[in-house]
Amino acid sequence: MERTDVPKGGGFSLGYRPQLDGLRAVAVIAVMLFHASIGFNERGKLVPGGYLGVDVFFALSGFLITTILAQEWLRRRRVDLGAFYARRALRLLPAIVLVVVVVLVLAQVVLNADAAHFARRQSLWTALYGQNWHAVISPAAFPGYLDHGWSLSVEEQFYLLWPLVLWGVLSLRRSVNTTLAIVLTGAGVSAVAMLAIGESDPLHAFYGTDARVQTLLLGAALGLAAVFGRLPTGRQRWTAAAGWVGSGALIVAFVTYDSTSTFNARGGLTLVAIAATALVFGVVGAPSTPLARALGSPVPVAVGRISYGLYLWHYPVFLAFTRDDTGLTVWATGLSFWPLLAVRLLITFALAAASFAIVERPFLRIKRRFERLAEQPGAAVVVAPGMTVPQ
Repeated sequence: MERTDVPKGGGFSLGYRPQLDGLRAVAVIAVMLFHASIGFNERGKLVPGGYLGVDVFFALSGFLITTILAQEWLRRRRVDLGAFYARRALRLLPAIVLVVVVVLVLAQVVLNADAAHFARRQSLWTALYGQNWHAVISPAAFPGYLDHGWSLSVEEQFYLLWPLVLWGVLSLRRSVNTTLAIVLTGAGVSAVAMLAIGESDPLHAFYGTDARVQTLLLGAALGLAAVFGRLPTGRQRWTAAAGWVGSGALIVAFVTYDSTSTFNARGGLTLVAIAATALVFGVVGAPSTPLARALGSPVPVAVGRISYGLYLWHYPVFLAFTRDDTGLTVWATGLSFWPLLAVRLLITFALAAASFAIVERPFLRIKRRFERLAEQPGAAVVVAPGMTVPQ
């Protein structure tokens, strides 16, 4: 007899959703525009809250990873951790290793002694996916070429631990509501941790995995609710409204937030986490809305497909190409703001496209063969065909 306490699927199938690539495009462009003022200290941020684009990545990653793991558990009542970690490594490692190597070469050949030493240290922490804690423990007096690696470290630490936690929670065979309550409680604890440490240690509150995992867990709760049939996807009006409200809140945050404000740790980032999760819910649950169709149009999708490379390359490119020689600069251009931004974006997009075509795509082919084997009867991992690759 089938046990009634075992969570059952709700018939949700994600498949390929181009609007999720569009979300990635919005997130990475926001971050790039936030960093556009590097080298122009007298100029305000072009998009002062653009750093919140990483929260969109967090919510989306939590949603996608949890959807994959929960669907696998439903089919097999287990999670093949080795296969999961292998797929993550094939997706993430090749491109970031290339960027780290390039930064190490620049450090050896071009940068001054202090910047070169810091670049080597950052490279080690980035390669070990601990850059966020390095930023907490050893804050630098000047920008480093891998400063932006902190968010990738938070995600990778989540990828490392979350499958174990989720498998353990699902194996308890509790009701779906209880499972969701556990995950949401974890997000709440993370939000409280951010509040508790925000005053005394703002760097920890901003970079620490314990404080920032709240957004990933909200995305994870959304994934669980989708897989186990707890989303009101039949109520298109409410689902669409969630997407519009989430997108509107994020636009306001992009324009008004300040990375140095104490409001971030006093609930500001938690509000952004909720808004980002609502946006993901809206575009997944109501794919026919104008918002979802706009995100799924060709240009955002094309940008979203190379968003991982754009995120990896933009910060070292922006820091290398500045207006004046600072000792951290590789090429002092003498250009004013807008021409220099155009040069930076052109180089970043070229490097990201080349990285995707030459470095990432061959490993993605191996990853897809891995997934096709997993889809065969008796395999330990089942991934929905066309599943969007989490960044």
